[in-house]
Amino acid sequence: MSESLQRNAGGQRNTGLDLLRLLAICMVIVLHYNYFRMGGLLGAVAPKETNYYLGQTTETFSIIACNLFVLISAYYLSAANRVKVRKVVDIGLMLVFYGLLCLAVAYAFGLAPTEATGSDLMKSILNRWFVVTYVILYLIFPFLNRVIRTISRRKHLYLIWLAFIFFSVWPSVYTKVTVSDKGYGITNFILLYLIAAYIRRYADGRKRWGVLIPAYLGSVALTLLIQLYPSYAEGSFRDFMDFVFMGKALNYNFFLNVVSSVLLFLIFKNLSLRQSRAVTKLQGFSLSVYVIHENIFLRQWLYRVVFRSTEYYHSPVMLAHLAVTVLGIFVLCAAVETLRRLLFRYTVDPLISRVHWMNLTYTA
Repeated sequence: MSESLQRNAGGQRNTGLDLLRLLAICMVIVLHYNYFRMGGLLGAVAPKETNYYLGQTTETFSIIACNLFVLISAYYLSAANRVKVRKVVDIGLMLVFYGLLCLAVAYAFGLAPTEATGSDLMKSILNRWFVVTYVILYLIFPFLNRVIRTISRRKHLYLIWLAFIFFSVWPSVYTKVTVSDKGYGITNFILLYLIAAYIRRYADGRKRWGVLIPAYLGSVALTLLIQLYPSYAEGSFRDFMDFVFMGKALNYNFFLNVVSSVLLFLIFKNLSLRQSRAVTKLQGFSLSVYVIHENIFLRQWLYRVVFRSTEYYHSPVMLAHLAVTVLGIFVLCAAVETLRRLLFRYTVDPLISRVHWMNLTYTA
């Protein structure tokens, strides 16, 4: 999100949402620590091991990370009107820069095929599902806003319920009729956008801590129980759970994950915090941290070789190592991004500023 959009109605930044965005990128790194194609924890530990349950717990708490990013962005975008072409250009150039840089590093360390191909380059640049889907949402948000602003509160709520039922609840329990994209696609983003826009228009300032916090913890706990049922359920109960959920509890659009993300969003949005320059600056690295550390050619090497995750699969200090890895990856990627911004400030940015069409805006 641009600096101009990440502000509340009074013109000041919402530090709670800045802090939540920072938490969300840490959650993403946790998910990748667990992912079998990256850090590999949950692909290496067996049920009944302590680290299996710890891994599943951190996974369940972190699975809402991408939903949180969408809710935060949607909250600000729902009060905006114009698409800035420059924002899309900047994201595209960042993807190209890191795609080339990461591929070069991969070749240097023997982590990619010896001969470069167009396919390798495209994978290195565009294998970023969240960024691509976010850009789609950004390009269409004025049209969504036009619809939202022409309907009543009641119809807005009705639209949310329809979207929640067919984009979240239905794919959570049954997918033989409709195909679920597990929340990776634009439908889940639109559902979250509708919710954030409703909160912005009708539910700002409501601090119901006695409801929000227990509801959030309960939603996450229930998701964890559903995710863990193969390790404790037997007989007909397990058959029923398989029929109903079939391993969907860690989908982004799983109905409890949508609920959990909205509840945590509300908790942080309503925090009364002083503005923090440190939090503001750090959260600004979130997108670049995601892009750098998730590169298809470097991600496994980063977790398993640089941060040696394989040595801690069965270790009693796995959680401590996870925390160190999250901090280390964030600091490393933020440092690289700082250098890129400095380079672009004196080279690419001045050139883009002179290209008229790259600095245009449009409305619906």
